[in-house]
Amino acid sequence: MNRGVEHTRLSRVFLCHSSHDKGIVRDLYRQLSESGCKPWLDEQDLLPGQDWQNEISKAVCNSDIVLVCLSKHSVSKKGFVQKEIQFALNTADQQPEGAIYIIPVRLEECAVPQRLTRWQWVDLFEKDGFEQLIKAIQYQANVLAKPESQIPVHQEEPEWRTERLSLLIVDDNRDVLLFLQHTLSRAGWNPLIASSASQAREIFKLHYPRAVLLDYVLGEEDGLTLALELQAKSPHTRFVLMTGTSICGLEQEYICKERDIGILRKPFLSEDVASAFARAFQDLEKKARE
Repeated sequence: MNRGVEHTRLSRVFLCHSSHDKGIVRDLYRQLSESGCKPWLDEQDLLPGQDWQNEISKAVCNSDIVLVCLSKHSVSKKGFVQKEIQFALNTADQQPEGAIYIIPVRLEECAVPQRLTRWQWVDLFEKDGFEQLIKAIQYQANVLAKPESQIPVHQEEPEWRTERLSLLIVDDNRDVLLFLQHTLSRAGWNPLIASSASQAREIFKLHYPRAVLLDYVLGEEDGLTLALELQAKSPHTRFVLMTGTSICGLEQEYICKERDIGILRKPFLSEDVASAFARAFQDLEKKARE
């Protein structure tokens, strides 16, 4: 009989997997449920008519632990490092020191993708594999139960530390997202990415990033409205709006000036992006040393 997870709130566990491994993952879902966890599996938790990309992104962001299920088939599949894993990798850097967030779970003997090798994996096919997995989930539950490791309440004057500062990038063009993520990472930031306004709200609510770079056009919503909404929740966050000259008019520019929202004109170069946040970054480094 498997020992359950002993804590007051059910641990939220996201199951990242290949459709080829659905049968084994269903069994894992059942075992986790029976052991006192709250696993999330697309076929069990997605409702008809829901935006599946948005719901999966929310589930990853809201999870206590992400299990990346690996098999010979999944690791050899082109593009296996899926979008939800990227969200998990972003969120992993925001976890408390000593926390367990990403666990590679080998369903059979197979190689572990390079991007996941920094975390110790568990072999579910071994006799004590599931027991070891439950121990890790219990450990994370204990870490999250400590007051100092809970998601911090955003304060009027947050204390900035010397670690890489979080910056949220919002754009519905994935190529642009990856370009900006790479550029700002090299400039000293810890970039988080969102491909929609709804994803941005979820990530912002969890992490309260120090800066936000967002496109003016975001599907059915516009970046300026989103920036004003988020700025009202966190007035100390720096916002920069990406826009084409013909898109953002004089009225929008006036609002940006009044609300201290920067404007980055398209097309731009990588150095333009970095310099847009250089002053905010330098000010915060100076404040962190005080």
